[in-house]
Amino acid sequence: MSGRAAGGAAGNEDDHLIGEAAAWTVRKDEGRSDDLRNLDAWLAADPGHRSAFDKVSATLGDPALTQALANLASKRKVRRQPGRLAVLGAIAACLLAIFVVPAAWPEIDDFFAATDHFETAVGASRVVTLTDGSRLELNGDSSLDVRLSRHHRAVRIKRGEVFFDIAADPQRPFQVSAGLGRITVLGTAFDVDLTTDAVELSVYRGHVRFGLDGAVGETLTAGQKMSLLGETASPETDFDPAAGDWRQGWLDTRGITLGRLAQQLNRRSEEPIAIGDPKLAEIMISGRFRLDDPERLLRNLGAVRGFSVRRTSGRLIVTQVSGSK
Repeated sequence: MSGRAAGGAAGNEDDHLIGEAAAWTVRKDEGRSDDLRNLDAWLAADPGHRSAFDKVSATLGDPALTQALANLASKRKVRRQPGRLAVLGAIAACLLAIFVVPAAWPEIDDFFAATDHFETAVGASRVVTLTDGSRLELNGDSSLDVRLSRHHRAVRIKRGEVFFDIAADPQRPFQVSAGLGRITVLGTAFDVDLTTDAVELSVYRGHVRFGLDGAVGETLTAGQKMSLLGETASPETDFDPAAGDWRQGWLDTRGITLGRLAQQLNRRSEEPIAIGDPKLAEIMISGRFRLDDPERLLRNLGAVRGFSVRRTSGRLIVTQVSGSK
């Protein structure tokens, strides 16, 4: 998380310190002896000076920063300089711009905010409470990155399923990216299920905007769910938020493929589940099921839908029943 103060006078002091550090970085790169002596005196004057200077200097090797600040410098009409000084000048100009162009600071602040990574192993779950008070519950085999700044809150789900209970903060929207989907909220509770071919959102409290990344999207309210299958949005459907979900060991669905079901079961199954025939993965499954015994669930479904389950080499293999089509 960002170590700077949340606001007020302390926040302004930190802003000025970062700006000063950026300016000293430019002077050091120019290499004038008088500037180097003055820099040494500035660094020795306060431990915070060294910390800010090291933080600015450490970012110079990041190509993403070079591009981001080049874009900002262009927007602010910063004069181009040759070579490495162009990057350093952009840093100084953009960081110092917060005093005359406040709109530039959120982008800078977001970039400098640290990213925290959280994940779980197969069969495990984890509860994470963020510094803003938001609470995240990770299903098994889930992975995500979190970045909180003073202006934005952002999560990127890399795989798996996460239940969010977001602390309200109108000044800092909370955005979740999962696959091609983007969820935007202020204060609410919802679940995001990311599989290889779909993203499903279920809203438990409040209002959530959901759609393709970069699009406006649809607004869902408590008791509604919606999926993105690739770039195609499914119709909204209703569900009972009080009925229990994966956190209580239940799956309640009006229609998912057997392939998606296998991915969900793999988050908690001690034996990996594989589907032997790709056609079987497209079978649609509906109903309310217990998730704590994947083998039993698959065998019961197979008896109805015409597939079988066998155990081999520590895995559960779903195959077509001999003689069926």
